[in-house]
Amino acid sequence: MRVMCLTGAGISVSSGLHTYRGTDGRYSSIKDEFGLPVEKLLSPTTLMNNPEMLWAYWRGFLANLQGVKPGITHQALRKLAQSCDAFLEVTQNVDGLSRAAGIAEDSLIELHGRADTFLCMKCKVTRSSLPSFDRVPHCPDCRGQGKGILRPTVTLFGENLSRKSILRAHAFLESADVFVVAGTSIQFEYLVYMITEAIRLSIPVVYVDPKASPYAGALLTADFDTDLVNGIIPIRLPAEIALPLLVDELIRLDQVRNDPAHVKSGLLAFKEATEAEHCSPGEQVTV
Repeated sequence: MRVMCLTGAGISVSSGLHTYRGTDGRYSSIKDEFGLPVEKLLSPTTLMNNPEMLWAYWRGFLANLQGVKPGITHQALRKLAQSCDAFLEVTQNVDGLSRAAGIAEDSLIELHGRADTFLCMKCKVTRSSLPSFDRVPHCPDCRGQGKGILRPTVTLFGENLSRKSILRAHAFLESADVFVVAGTSIQFEYLVYMITEAIRLSIPVVYVDPKASPYAGALLTADFDTDLVNGIIPIRLPAEIALPLLVDELIRLDQVRNDPAHVKSGLLAFKEATEAEHCSPGEQVTV
């Protein structure tokens, strides 16, 4: 079985990290602490004009990652990667926890970058550690007059994603047997494209999230038809509950018989059984 997983901040809740959106999300605290929406704070404009503010946030973000280890969701994805004929995780997370869990480099795309490496904006050298700094870190490798400012090697709001990474994800998706979307509220158009492309290719899409729905986030901007709604199998449970169970079910389905009709019917049965056990009736989504 060839499985592609698209993951967001929800899979790192099992490691003790908060998600980004929602009342308790990291983005809400940004607005409270810095007086700016996250789209403005973590932007190229702030990096250029007020790097002290961006680094005040990023220093705290890095401190929160200290000592954090992969959780049950990351371990489940590693188990799936080891069991599949081919596996690719495309993650929005910059926390490095999928990498730390043992997902191999050739099976992982960190689409939004890495929090633990830093690029000099002057000499373009990438560093894996930060020099000690007060407000803004400067590159110790720069020669000549003026040290360049270091920036996190992450995609800021308003910057383009790596075209190479996007093409690699799309190429894998074209031959996938299952597409799992987990722990993301689907706020970006590129996510919608991947989901609708999978459905066009008749690839079962399993969406794991407490608010999973065919109408979630930016999916509302898609051209809806029956195929799109029926193509998404939403499981309204936290990733730390549903994902380990889903991984075991995918492995079982692959061992029994790997054909598209059997896999989709098995996943629908899994959804019903899992939500019946863990959700109240009002939380379930009928497909």
